[in-house]
Amino acid sequence: TTGGALKYTAIAAGTWASAPSINTTRAFGGGLGIQTAAMFVGGSGGASSGNETETYDGSAWTTKNTINTTRNRMGVATQSPNAASLIFGGSYPNSAPGYKNQTETFDGTSWTTVPATLNTSRREFGGSAGASNSAALGFSGYTTTYITNVEEYDGSTWAEESDVNTARGVGGGGGTSADALFVAGLTPSFSAATETWDGTSWTTGNNANNARSYFGSGVTSSTSGLIFGGDAGPTPAAIDDKTEQWDGTSWTELADLAQQMEGCKGCGTSTLALAFGGYDSGGYLTATESWDQTILTVKTVTVS
Repeated sequence: TTGGALKYTAIAAGTWASAPSINTTRAFGGGLGIQTAAMFVGGSGGASSGNETETYDGSAWTTKNTINTTRNRMGVATQSPNAASLIFGGSYPNSAPGYKNQTETFDGTSWTTVPATLNTSRREFGGSAGASNSAALGFSGYTTTYITNVEEYDGSTWAEESDVNTARGVGGGGGTSADALFVAGLTPSFSAATETWDGTSWTTGNNANNARSYFGSGVTSSTSGLIFGGDAGPTPAAIDDKTEQWDGTSWTELADLAQQMEGCKGCGTSTLALAFGGYDSGGYLTATESWDQTILTVKTVTVS
C-alpha cells in the first residue's frame, strides 16, 4: 500500500455441491446468466422436446415459455440476465438442412424471433459470449466442416469479425462481445487450445490441461473463467468430471464435479458457477451442481 504495508488476498480451495435439479432431462442446450439467476434453454435427449426454457433463482428451477425455433447446440449471450437473454444458431435435427440462423430474444416472459439472422447457419458453436440481448459474439462451429467464422450482434444485425485461429466446435467460453475466451472443442480431434478476444483479434494462449468437448463453462472475460465436465476423448463418450480455472495466463486443475457430466451446460464466474444437465453412463440427467470458491478477506502481512 502507499503506507508501506504488504497485503494479500487468499482464495479458498473451491468445491462443488449438489443444487436443485432441472425439471426436464436433457443435454446440449444453452446455458447463461449467473449462479443465482441462470437459464437453461433448448437441448436434446432425455425428455426434451428441444424448445424448453427453465430459469433458476438460486433455490429452484422454473419452467418458462418455450423458444420459437426448436434447437440444440446453439450460441447464447453467456452473461446476459434472464430478462434480456439471447440465443442464436444451433440445429434440429442434428444434420443438414437442420442448421439454424435464427436469433431470439427473451424479455423475462416470452421469446421473440428478431429479423436479424446469422450470416452463416451453423451448429455446435465453438463458443459464444455476450452481456445482453443486444450485444453478443458467436465463434467457430460446424456447417459441413469446422469453421473459423466469427459474428458479432449489435442489437440489429450480425456482422463478420476477425476469425479464430483454430476452427473447432462444441468448445466453451464466454465473456462479452469485446472481451471473450474460447477454449477446447473438436477440430475434429480433441483440442485443448485457448484463444482470447480483445474486441479486434484473437490471440492464442496456453492450452488447457485436458482436451475436451461438450462441456460446461462459467466465463466472464478473457482473463477469468471456469470449465468443467464434458467428453474427455480421445474416443467418444469418455465422460469427464474435471474442473479447470483460467487466470488470464494459465489453466489450473481444481476439484472435480461430484459426478461425470457430458453435454452439460453452465454459467456464472470462475468462483461462483453452476453446472446442469447432460448425461453420464446411466443416461440423461436432471442434476445441478454449484461451484463456490470464496475470496477470503484481505489480510496484512506483519513481521516482528
